[in-house]
Amino acid sequence: MVVVCSVSALVRAALFIVMLALVAGLALAGPSARATTPAQDPAVATATAEPVTH
Repeated sequence: MVVVCSVSALVRAALFIVMLALVAGLALAGPSARATTPAQDPAVATATAEPVTH
């Protein structure tokens, strides 16, 4: 019984660490994804500006 409880505690701790790593990865990936979207916006703006000048 004591061994099973310690194993389940280790599994819970491992899952907690994995979840923290996933949240940290998403938090770090979020700003980089946002940084790429403004780069796409001017490209779209120039593409729409070309037909207007013609």
